[in-house]
Amino acid sequence: MEINNKVLNKLTRKDFLFGCIISAYNPNNKQCSASINESNHNKLILHLKKRGFRYVEIDGFYNRSEKSVLVIYASEIEGQGISNMFKQECFIYVYESDNFKQYKLIFPNDTVKNTRCDSITIDNDLINNYSIINGTKFSIDFYKE
Repeated sequence: MEINNKVLNKLTRKDFLFGCIISAYNPNNKQCSASINESNHNKLILHLKKRGFRYVEIDGFYNRSEKSVLVIYASEIEGQGISNMFKQECFIYVYESDNFKQYKLIFPNDTVKNTRCDSITIDNDLINNYSIINGTKFSIDFYKE
């Protein structure tokens, strides 16, 4: 089932207008041990708490199990800073445009790869490249700009 716009509102908060989805797992896109990934995730959570951000933890699977966070009201610039701090290849910026949710996959060090979309697929049968919020699997449907 494909649902346009406002899906993350339904999965998180109705007043959610923009934010970032970021992970601290596998810095520099190199697979790390479970203990290192969990430590990095805990450091990310601590950083968000110290900065006063509200967030929702997300589980997912992107060729391997990975935790992420939806950082509520983090700007694109803040997302880039957090992404760089935790040595991530990319992050997702979610924002409202013309009353529709937009999803932008941002590669801070290689903007040629940046992609965006305005739809999400919700399907509990997804087997790869998905996230889970409140027990619901979803995948953001990116396309090249």
